[in-house]
Amino acid sequence: MGEIDSFKQDLGARVKLLRSTFNNKKLTQDDLADNLASVSRANLSRIEKGEIMASAIFLKEVSSFFKVPSDWLLTGKDFDIQPTLDIVIQKMIEAFNLLDNDSRNALKTYTAFLLSQKLPDVLEEALSKTRAPAPDPEPEPVKEEKRVYLPILGTAAAGTPILTEELLEGFLSVPTAKINKNSFLIRVKGESMIEANINSGDLVIINPQPTVETGEIALVKVAGEVTIKKFHLVDFEVRLKPANCSMKDIVVNDLTKIKVLGKVIGVIPAEEANQNMLHEFNEPNE
Repeated sequence: MGEIDSFKQDLGARVKLLRSTFNNKKLTQDDLADNLASVSRANLSRIEKGEIMASAIFLKEVSSFFKVPSDWLLTGKDFDIQPTLDIVIQKMIEAFNLLDNDSRNALKTYTAFLLSQKLPDVLEEALSKTRAPAPDPEPEPVKEEKRVYLPILGTAAAGTPILTEELLEGFLSVPTAKINKNSFLIRVKGESMIEANINSGDLVIINPQPTVETGEIALVKVAGEVTIKKFHLVDFEVRLKPANCSMKDIVVNDLTKIKVLGKVIGVIPAEEANQNMLHEFNEPNE
Protein backbone atom coordinates (compact mmCIF):
# COMPACT_ATOMS: atom_id res chain seq x y z
CA MET A 1 0.00 0.00 0.00
CA GLY A 2 1.37 3.41 -0.98
CA GLU A 3 1.73 6.41 1.30
CA ILE A 4 -1.25 8.18 -0.26
CA ASP A 5 -3.57 5.18 0.20
CA SER A 6 -2.35 4.77 3.77
CA PHE A 7 -2.98 8.45 4.49
CA LYS A 8 -6.51 8.26 3.07
CA GLN A 9 -7.38 5.17 5.14
CA ASP A 10 -5.97 6.64 8.36
CA LEU A 11 -7.83 9.90 7.80
CA GLY A 12 -11.05 8.03 7.04
CA ALA A 13 -10.68 5.99 10.22
CA ARG A 14 -10.28 9.14 12.32
CA VAL A 15 -13.41 10.71 10.77
CA LYS A 16 -15.36 7.52 11.46
CA LEU A 17 -14.06 7.44 15.05
CA LEU A 18 -15.29 11.01 15.63
CA ARG A 19 -18.68 10.19 14.15
CA SER A 20 -19.07 6.96 16.11
CA THR A 21 -18.29 8.56 19.49
CA PHE A 22 -20.06 11.90 19.02
CA ASN A 23 -21.63 12.95 22.37
CA ASN A 24 -21.27 9.34 23.59
CA LYS A 25 -23.57 8.07 20.85
CA LYS A 26 -23.15 7.10 17.22
CA LEU A 27 -23.81 9.80 14.63
CA THR A 28 -25.00 8.34 11.31
CA GLN A 29 -23.34 9.24 8.02
CA ASP A 30 -26.60 10.88 6.91
CA ASP A 31 -26.64 13.05 10.04
CA LEU A 32 -23.03 14.13 9.61
CA ALA A 33 -23.42 14.82 5.87
CA ASP A 34 -26.45 17.04 6.66
CA ASN A 35 -24.21 19.17 8.90
CA LEU A 36 -21.37 19.51 6.36
CA ALA A 37 -21.89 21.64 3.26
CA SER A 38 -18.94 20.24 1.32
CA VAL A 39 -19.77 16.52 1.14
CA SER A 40 -22.61 14.18 0.21
CA ARG A 41 -23.62 11.03 2.09
CA ALA A 42 -22.07 8.86 -0.63
CA ASN A 43 -18.74 10.70 -0.65
CA LEU A 44 -18.59 10.73 3.15
CA SER A 45 -18.81 6.93 3.07
CA ARG A 46 -16.01 6.77 0.50
CA ILE A 47 -13.82 9.11 2.60
CA GLU A 48 -14.28 6.91 5.69
CA LYS A 49 -13.34 3.84 3.63
CA GLY A 50 -10.22 5.59 2.35
CA GLU A 51 -11.36 5.45 -1.27
CA ILE A 52 -11.10 9.17 -2.04
CA MET A 53 -9.08 12.12 -0.75
CA ALA A 54 -10.90 14.58 1.48
CA SER A 55 -10.87 18.24 0.46
CA ALA A 56 -9.42 21.03 2.59
CA ILE A 57 -12.90 22.51 3.04
CA PHE A 58 -14.20 19.15 4.30
CA LEU A 59 -11.38 18.92 6.87
CA LYS A 60 -12.09 22.48 8.01
CA GLU A 61 -15.78 21.66 8.50
CA VAL A 62 -15.05 18.39 10.37
CA SER A 63 -12.52 20.16 12.60
CA SER A 64 -15.08 22.84 13.43
CA PHE A 65 -18.02 20.47 13.92
CA PHE A 66 -16.22 18.05 16.25
CA LYS A 67 -14.01 20.75 17.80
CA VAL A 68 -10.77 18.90 17.16
CA PRO A 69 -7.50 20.31 15.79
CA SER A 70 -6.93 19.90 12.07
CA ASP A 71 -3.42 18.55 12.88
CA TRP A 72 -5.02 15.56 14.62
CA LEU A 73 -7.18 14.84 11.58
CA LEU A 74 -4.15 14.95 9.31
CA THR A 75 -1.57 13.18 11.52
CA GLY A 76 -3.43 11.42 14.36
CA LYS A 77 -1.07 12.92 16.94
CA ASP A 78 -2.48 13.18 20.44
CA PHE A 79 -3.79 16.50 21.68
CA ASP A 80 -4.97 17.90 25.00
CA ILE A 81 -8.61 18.88 25.07
CA GLN A 82 -7.81 21.68 27.49
CA PRO A 83 -4.16 22.64 26.85
CA THR A 84 -2.34 24.86 29.31
CA LEU A 85 -2.68 28.49 28.29
CA ASP A 86 0.48 30.53 27.96
CA ILE A 87 0.71 33.97 29.57
CA VAL A 88 -0.05 35.88 26.35
CA ILE A 89 -3.33 34.04 25.81
CA GLN A 90 -4.28 34.51 29.44
CA LYS A 91 -3.76 38.27 29.07
CA MET A 92 -5.86 38.27 25.89
CA ILE A 93 -8.72 36.51 27.71
CA GLU A 94 -8.54 39.01 30.56
CA ALA A 95 -8.68 41.89 28.08
CA PHE A 96 -11.60 40.25 26.23
CA ASN A 97 -13.58 40.03 29.49
CA LEU A 98 -13.24 43.79 29.95
CA LEU A 99 -14.87 44.58 26.56
CA ASP A 100 -18.53 45.47 26.10
CA ASN A 101 -20.80 43.27 23.98
CA ASP A 102 -20.42 45.30 20.78
CA SER A 103 -16.62 45.20 21.00
CA ARG A 104 -16.67 41.46 21.75
CA ASN A 105 -18.85 40.78 18.70
CA ALA A 106 -16.58 42.89 16.50
CA LEU A 107 -13.51 40.99 17.76
CA LYS A 108 -15.21 37.60 17.17
CA THR A 109 -16.12 38.60 13.64
CA TYR A 110 -12.57 39.72 12.85
CA THR A 111 -11.09 36.55 14.37
CA ALA A 112 -13.44 34.37 12.35
CA PHE A 113 -12.40 36.25 9.22
CA LEU A 114 -8.70 35.67 9.92
CA LEU A 115 -9.26 31.95 10.51
CA SER A 116 -11.33 31.56 7.36
CA GLN A 117 -8.49 33.11 5.35
CA LYS A 118 -5.68 31.13 6.95
CA LEU A 119 -7.01 27.64 7.67
CA PRO A 120 -7.67 26.50 4.08
CA ASP A 121 -4.11 27.48 3.14
CA VAL A 122 -2.65 25.45 6.02
CA LEU A 123 -4.71 22.39 5.14
CA GLU A 124 -3.97 22.63 1.44
CA GLU A 125 -0.24 22.82 2.15
CA ALA A 126 -0.39 19.68 4.30
CA LEU A 127 -2.50 17.74 1.82
CA SER A 128 -0.43 18.76 -1.20
CA LYS A 129 2.40 16.59 0.09
CA THR A 130 0.28 13.44 -0.13
CA ARG A 131 -2.32 14.20 -2.81
CA ALA A 132 -1.86 12.71 -6.26
CA PRO A 133 -1.54 15.34 -9.00
CA ALA A 134 -4.86 16.15 -10.65
CA PRO A 135 -5.16 15.11 -14.30
CA ASP A 136 -5.20 17.85 -16.89
CA PRO A 137 -8.80 18.80 -17.77
CA GLU A 138 -9.97 17.66 -21.16
CA PRO A 139 -10.65 20.55 -23.56
CA GLU A 140 -14.33 21.24 -24.14
CA PRO A 141 -15.52 20.55 -27.66
CA VAL A 142 -16.05 23.69 -29.73
CA LYS A 143 -19.74 24.15 -30.43
CA GLU A 144 -20.55 25.36 -33.91
CA GLU A 145 -22.72 28.46 -33.79
CA LYS A 146 -25.98 28.12 -35.72
CA ARG A 147 -26.56 30.91 -38.22
CA VAL A 148 -29.25 31.92 -40.71
CA TYR A 149 -29.39 34.44 -43.55
CA LEU A 150 -31.56 37.53 -43.04
CA PRO A 151 -32.71 39.87 -45.84
CA ILE A 152 -31.50 43.48 -45.90
CA LEU A 153 -34.66 45.46 -46.64
CA GLY A 154 -33.80 49.04 -47.54
CA THR A 155 -32.55 52.01 -45.53
CA ALA A 156 -33.88 53.89 -42.51
CA ALA A 157 -32.80 57.25 -41.21
CA ALA A 158 -30.86 57.84 -38.05
CA GLY A 159 -31.60 61.53 -38.53
CA THR A 160 -34.48 63.17 -40.39
CA PRO A 161 -37.08 60.55 -41.43
CA ILE A 162 -36.72 59.45 -45.03
CA LEU A 163 -38.95 57.56 -47.40
CA THR A 164 -37.94 53.90 -47.68
CA GLU A 165 -39.14 51.01 -49.78
CA GLU A 166 -38.62 47.33 -49.04
CA LEU A 167 -35.94 46.98 -51.69
CA LEU A 168 -33.89 43.83 -51.22
CA GLU A 169 -30.25 44.89 -50.93
CA GLY A 170 -28.89 41.44 -50.13
CA PHE A 171 -28.53 38.84 -47.36
CA LEU A 172 -26.34 38.55 -44.28
CA SER A 173 -25.58 35.55 -42.06
CA VAL A 174 -26.33 36.18 -38.35
CA PRO A 175 -26.35 33.88 -35.29
CA THR A 176 -29.78 32.41 -34.56
CA ALA A 177 -29.35 33.30 -30.88
CA LYS A 178 -29.65 37.00 -31.76
CA ILE A 179 -32.87 36.88 -33.81
CA ASN A 180 -36.53 36.00 -33.81
CA LYS A 181 -38.59 34.18 -36.42
CA ASN A 182 -39.38 37.12 -38.74
CA SER A 183 -36.37 39.34 -38.10
CA PHE A 184 -34.86 41.38 -40.92
CA LEU A 185 -32.06 43.90 -41.46
CA ILE A 186 -32.19 47.63 -42.21
CA ARG A 187 -29.22 49.79 -43.22
CA VAL A 188 -28.79 52.96 -41.17
CA LYS A 189 -28.31 56.39 -42.73
CA GLY A 190 -27.42 59.40 -40.59
CA GLU A 191 -25.70 60.27 -37.30
CA SER A 192 -28.56 60.65 -34.83
CA MET A 193 -27.90 57.34 -33.00
CA ILE A 194 -24.12 57.44 -32.73
CA GLU A 195 -24.18 57.64 -28.91
CA ALA A 196 -26.00 54.27 -28.94
CA ASN A 197 -23.16 52.85 -31.11
CA ILE A 198 -25.36 52.87 -34.21
CA ASN A 199 -23.44 54.57 -37.01
CA SER A 200 -24.29 55.49 -40.56
CA GLY A 201 -23.88 52.44 -42.79
CA ASP A 202 -24.39 49.91 -39.99
CA LEU A 203 -27.05 47.24 -40.25
CA VAL A 204 -29.60 46.92 -37.44
CA ILE A 205 -31.51 43.72 -36.72
CA ILE A 206 -35.24 44.42 -36.47
CA ASN A 207 -37.76 42.25 -34.67
CA PRO A 208 -41.18 43.09 -36.20
CA GLN A 209 -43.64 44.11 -33.47
CA PRO A 210 -46.37 46.76 -33.16
CA THR A 211 -45.25 48.23 -29.81
CA VAL A 212 -42.09 48.81 -27.80
CA GLU A 213 -41.36 49.85 -24.23
CA THR A 214 -40.53 53.47 -23.45
CA GLY A 215 -36.82 54.08 -23.97
CA GLU A 216 -36.30 51.16 -26.38
CA ILE A 217 -34.84 51.80 -29.83
CA ALA A 218 -37.44 51.26 -32.54
CA LEU A 219 -37.97 51.39 -36.29
CA VAL A 220 -40.82 53.87 -36.63
CA LYS A 221 -42.89 55.12 -39.55
CA VAL A 222 -43.90 58.78 -39.23
CA ALA A 223 -46.27 60.24 -41.85
CA GLY A 224 -45.10 57.67 -44.39
CA GLU A 225 -41.37 58.08 -43.69
CA VAL A 226 -39.12 55.81 -41.63
CA THR A 227 -36.62 56.54 -38.86
CA ILE A 228 -34.74 54.81 -36.05
CA LYS A 229 -35.01 56.50 -32.65
CA LYS A 230 -35.57 55.91 -28.95
CA PHE A 231 -39.32 55.68 -28.46
CA HIS A 232 -40.99 57.60 -25.61
CA LEU A 233 -44.78 57.73 -25.12
CA VAL A 234 -46.03 60.33 -22.62
CA ASP A 235 -49.83 60.66 -22.32
CA PHE A 236 -50.96 61.35 -25.92
CA GLU A 237 -47.60 62.52 -27.21
CA VAL A 238 -44.77 60.50 -28.74
CA ARG A 239 -41.20 61.73 -28.58
CA LEU A 240 -38.64 60.10 -30.85
CA LYS A 241 -35.34 60.84 -29.14
CA PRO A 242 -31.97 60.72 -30.95
CA ALA A 243 -28.85 59.33 -29.29
CA ASN A 244 -26.94 62.44 -30.30
CA CYS A 245 -26.88 65.44 -27.97
CA SER A 246 -26.60 67.84 -30.93
CA MET A 247 -29.97 66.80 -32.37
CA LYS A 248 -33.54 67.55 -31.27
CA ASP A 249 -36.44 65.23 -30.48
CA ILE A 250 -39.13 64.54 -33.06
CA VAL A 251 -42.48 65.25 -31.38
CA VAL A 252 -45.64 63.61 -32.72
CA ASN A 253 -48.99 64.75 -31.28
CA ASP A 254 -51.23 62.97 -33.80
CA LEU A 255 -50.85 59.28 -32.94
CA THR A 256 -52.58 58.27 -36.18
CA LYS A 257 -49.51 59.47 -38.07
CA ILE A 258 -47.03 57.19 -36.28
CA LYS A 259 -46.56 53.43 -36.46
CA VAL A 260 -44.02 51.19 -34.74
CA LEU A 261 -42.62 48.73 -37.30
CA GLY A 262 -40.28 46.86 -34.96
CA LYS A 263 -37.68 46.86 -32.23
CA VAL A 264 -33.92 47.12 -32.77
CA ILE A 265 -32.42 43.98 -31.19
CA GLY A 266 -28.88 44.11 -32.57
CA VAL A 267 -26.32 46.08 -34.56
CA ILE A 268 -23.83 44.82 -37.17
CA PRO A 269 -21.01 47.31 -37.99
CA ALA A 270 -20.86 48.43 -41.60
CA GLU A 271 -17.38 47.00 -42.24
CA GLU A 272 -18.36 43.53 -41.02
CA ALA A 273 -21.67 43.65 -42.89
CA ASN A 274 -20.12 44.69 -46.21
CA GLN A 275 -17.48 41.95 -46.02
CA ASN A 276 -20.00 39.15 -45.46
CA MET A 277 -23.07 40.31 -47.38
CA LEU A 278 -24.43 38.17 -50.21
CA HIS A 279 -26.07 40.08 -53.06
CA GLU A 280 -27.65 36.89 -54.35
CA PHE A 281 -28.86 34.23 -51.98
CA ASN A 282 -27.43 30.76 -52.64
CA GLU A 283 -27.32 29.06 -49.25
CA PRO A 284 -24.24 26.85 -48.86
CA ASN A 285 -24.79 23.12 -48.86
CA GLU A 286 -24.69 21.60 -45.37
